[in-house]
Amino acid sequence: MTPVIVPQINVDNADRQLDLPSSAAKLEELQQAMFEAAQVHRRLCAPRLVRHGAFDVASEIFAVRHLPGDFFSVEETRDGLVFALGDIGGKGLAAGMWVTHLVGLIRTHTAANSDPESIVAGINRDISHLSAVEPLSTMFVARLDSRSGVLDYCSAGHPPALHLRANGQLELLSDGGPVLGAVPSASVASAS
Repeated sequence: MTPVIVPQINVDNADRQLDLPSSAAKLEELQQAMFEAAQVHRRLCAPRLVRHGAFDVASEIFAVRHLPGDFFSVEETRDGLVFALGDIGGKGLAAGMWVTHLVGLIRTHTAANSDPESIVAGINRDISHLSAVEPLSTMFVARLDSRSGVLDYCSAGHPPALHLRANGQLELLSDGGPVLGAVPSASVASAS
């Protein structure tokens, strides 16, 4: 027969007693806060379908946990439709908080200039000031001119985007630069 070891709990020690109702209430409060943060993330990310001229841009983000580190943003400008997709290293509350910061930077830089290379370079400069605390982040930014059909893009260390042409040809869109904040004055390249 195997001996069973039962830890002894000093029930007289008030500091060590578990307050189950209080713990359950705190857990419920935390779950509600995470749910509300997830709703903010959903509102910050692009609408699921945007029509611009003859083009439809569709997006969907599926969270691994309550808050993803992935994001997608669409902004209409006078020069076309600017969209950005990216990923913040990690998941959960911290990544979700960084997403709000990065989407805000995208909107700020897009309002000033819709050129993808300028947007990526500006965000990289802003992020480099936070490099000690900001997690690894990648991003792909593109501007679509719906009249001409031209797509200008720039990547910041993001895995290549895939462009499927009407003739079935698949093209990798990988021009750009390093991950955000890695090199404060990094030169980035754009392509069309």
